[in-house]
Amino acid sequence: AIDQNAALTRVRTAVLLFILMVSLVNYLDTQEKIKKIMECYVISGFITSVYIFIISDFSEITRFGYQISNVNTIGIILGFSSVFGLYFILEEKKIFLIPFLILNLVMILLTGSRKALIFAGFTILFLLFSKRKAKIGNTVKVLFIGFLIIFAGYYMIKNVPIFYQIIGIRMENLLSFITGGEAAERSVYTRYYMMQVGYDWFKERPLTGYGLNNYRFLFASVSEGRETYAHNNIIELLVGIGIFGTIFYYIAQLVVIKSIYNASKIISKTLCYSFLAITLGYLFMSVGMVYY
Repeated sequence: AIDQNAALTRVRTAVLLFILMVSLVNYLDTQEKIKKIMECYVISGFITSVYIFIISDFSEITRFGYQISNVNTIGIILGFSSVFGLYFILEEKKIFLIPFLILNLVMILLTGSRKALIFAGFTILFLLFSKRKAKIGNTVKVLFIGFLIIFAGYYMIKNVPIFYQIIGIRMENLLSFITGGEAAERSVYTRYYMMQVGYDWFKERPLTGYGLNNYRFLFASVSEGRETYAHNNIIELLVGIGIFGTIFYYIAQLVVIKSIYNASKIISKTLCYSFLAITLGYLFMSVGMVYY
């Protein structure tokens, strides 16, 4: 490793998280306990949204939530809260949570986080689609609801000035870059450059990598670079632990996905698919965020 202390610190964090995970698995041995944790996420998400709403200055066009933490992190947490809230609405008919869900989604837009918007959109649509039944009419109904949600979100982003200024322009820049056009936002090109140099470093040490959490030191050494993570989970892992470590990591995630899917045949399908949506959402967002 380039910096052994950074690598060891990240390994220690991973070990502590593993111990916490094992403890939670042993504690969460009933659906009721799992639902209690989900309820805590829903309530905490609502409180966070209300708090941000209160402390923010709506006359200033800036990404909301920076006063608390990284706005992308805030957005993802609100995405968790939204998915779990949708579960209680769909499965337990807790209609009173709809305002909570709407407030969370509005606040996700106001964080200006593209990651959070895509994550929330993917997980919510996935959970809605999982509720469909075999009948064609029901599938059409779910698809229609999904279309309405996408259309409503698109309309709000394009036509409500504060949403357009905070998230709309950022999404336009991303889509323009992906489709081969010009993006006015420098960060889009920076992220792409970070992927390119990261892949070059991986090719130099494809088997062992440079050590966990060491991408930041490599990037700090290049022109216009700084000490920061890769903003791409795959590149971060490839540079840190090489191809075999990265494959092992994603195999472990696939095992989790398979286990959740198998569990959905035994217990509540919607409950399992709530967690499946989040797990798949993280996989889907591997190219835009670091979460290992």
